[in-house]
Amino acid sequence: MTPVRAHYAERFTPVFDDFDGLLSHMDGDDHTRIRNLVHAAFTRTEVDTYTQWIEALADRLMTACVNSGEADLVQDFAVPLPITVISEIVGIPPEMRPQVKAWSDDYAAVAVDFYTSVSTEVMERGMNSISEFRAYLLQRIEELRNDDSSALLRTLAEAEADGEVLSNNEVLANTILMLAAGNETTTATLGHGMRLFFEHPDQVALIRDNPTMMTNAVEEIMRLHGPIQFIGRFALEDVEVGGKTIPKGDLLLPVIASANRDPEAFPDPTTFDITRDHIHHLAFATGRHMCAGLQLAKLEARLGLEAFLKHMDSFELTETEFPLFKVFNIHGFSKLRVKTKATN
Repeated sequence: MTPVRAHYAERFTPVFDDFDGLLSHMDGDDHTRIRNLVHAAFTRTEVDTYTQWIEALADRLMTACVNSGEADLVQDFAVPLPITVISEIVGIPPEMRPQVKAWSDDYAAVAVDFYTSVSTEVMERGMNSISEFRAYLLQRIEELRNDDSSALLRTLAEAEADGEVLSNNEVLANTILMLAAGNETTTATLGHGMRLFFEHPDQVALIRDNPTMMTNAVEEIMRLHGPIQFIGRFALEDVEVGGKTIPKGDLLLPVIASANRDPEAFPDPTTFDITRDHIHHLAFATGRHMCAGLQLAKLEARLGLEAFLKHMDSFELTETEFPLFKVFNIHGFSKLRVKTKATN
């Protein structure tokens, strides 16, 4: 994080102090230590225990959209589903979830864009929200200890690996990351998935004929419209790529969205095709830094889109333009307005 700090005013140091504790910004032993503790909560076996609950939640939210006559499928469905799920897992009570969502939005505006350019106003808001977020989580840890809770937040705060425990900064920084990443990216995926289903009835017909195709559909949605467009990395040493020398310390911005539309890997890459074989996209990164929550994200996307598909014929889009998130590096819609056909 040191090279980035120099691009921002010194008063924003607390923001980068928080980021220093992130799993995604570590390598070596520290990365392995924290990842092993976090990963245990998001294995496929562990995530599968939430299936029935997520399925019921998704159906309840989608039924409410149908019954309302008019709805915004992003704000009324794609936003509340993942923030409810990740908050429940971490141990955030229902009354605090709207505030956690607001903090997460401010955090994400800084956390995914700081490699490029973030305005002073956005940095100020992000710094204040991170401070409030951290103070709340410290308080919540004590509440969970008193309640003898098994929530992930308490588990991380008390976790021990080879005689070592996570520092306060590591616990707080990675909990905030989980809460933010665990809702922002899934909201984006659900929004794109619902729009693509409206626009591609032929692909929807394939899923209705063979519901197991939904799994492949989720992968194709994430390939075509992955929620994160690029990542930032610094060259640790001089390196040559494609005949060009990248000096040590230079900032690189690998564009995930471009890799996921590489015609050598994906024939006809701009086409939405759920019948593709082996959709090895990079929406969750790869290798040691592959997203720890990918199994949960895929489960939520699948169950959410299955709930939508059950009611899809009840809806029609009321707009042809879909406004995007304000955060540059999160590729998703802020609105997807529909009305139920019964109200015509």
